[in-house]
Amino acid sequence: MNKTLLKSVTIATVALVIYWYYQSYRNQSSQTELIMSDHRQQSHSWKKGDFILIPGEIIEFSKDIKVQMKDNFFLDVNNTKLNIFYRESVAEQLSGLNILLLHGQMFSSQNWQDLQTLQILAAMGHRAVAIDLPGYGRSPKNDEVDKVLLMEAVIEGLHLDRPVIVSPSMSGRFSLPYIMSEKKSKLGLSGFVPVAPVETEQFSVRDYNRVSIPTMIIFGSKDTTLGLKSLNDLRNIPISEICEIKGATHPAYLDKPDEFHMLMYNFLKTLTNN
Repeated sequence: MNKTLLKSVTIATVALVIYWYYQSYRNQSSQTELIMSDHRQQSHSWKKGDFILIPGEIIEFSKDIKVQMKDNFFLDVNNTKLNIFYRESVAEQLSGLNILLLHGQMFSSQNWQDLQTLQILAAMGHRAVAIDLPGYGRSPKNDEVDKVLLMEAVIEGLHLDRPVIVSPSMSGRFSLPYIMSEKKSKLGLSGFVPVAPVETEQFSVRDYNRVSIPTMIIFGSKDTTLGLKSLNDLRNIPISEICEIKGATHPAYLDKPDEFHMLMYNFLKTLTNN
C-alpha cells in the first residue's frame, strides 16, 4: 500500500469515527430535549380543554364590586413625566395575583370595566388594574416614550408585584418587548395572556424559546389573519397553552366575554395553586 492510499484510508477512518460520535451525541440530545419538554408540559399544564366554570357565587359577588378610577397618576419614564389613567378593582379579601390589563387599538381601560372583567377578577380574589396606554382613553399622547421603560414604570409605580399581563392586539407593541427584556426580572411576572397581539414577528423562535413565563395564548376561531399569525410565533414559548374561543373574531374577549373569563379563571387558579 503506497503512502497516498494509506493517508486516504486514515482520513476516511477518522471522518467515520467523528461522524459516529456526532450522531450519538445528537440522538442523546434529542432524547434529553424530549424528556425536558414532556416534563415542562406535565409540570405547567393547566388542563387544556378541561376547564371548569366560574362558580356562581363569584359572579354574584362581582356585581357588588366597585371600580375605582385614578387620574393624575404621574410616572417618571426616562426623565419624562407621563400621566397614565387607570381603573382598579380590589377584593376585600385579597388572596390572589396582580393582574395588569392592556388594550387594543380601538379600545381603552373602559372596555374591561364594561365587560365586568375588572369586577370578576377582583371577585376571584385578585387585584385587577387596567390602564389607558399613552394616547388612548384618558391618557395623554406620547409617541416618543420607551415602551419597555413605560411597562417597567407602570408595574413598579402601581406596586404590581409579579403581575399577570393581559395583552390584546395593539398592546403587543408594549408587552412583547417587555417580556423579552431584562427589565421583567426586577419584579418578575407570574403569567402572560396574549390575545392575538401585533408585532410577534419582531422576535425570533430563539427569543420565544427563552421566555419562561406561563403563557395562555388566546385567539378567536374567526380571526384567520392576525390571530393565526401571532399564534404561530407565540406557540414557541415553552410553557404555553393555546386556547381557541369558538365563533369569536379578533377581539375574542369582546365577542365572548363569558368564555374569556372562564379561561382566565382556570389559568389564574392554576398559577395561584402553584
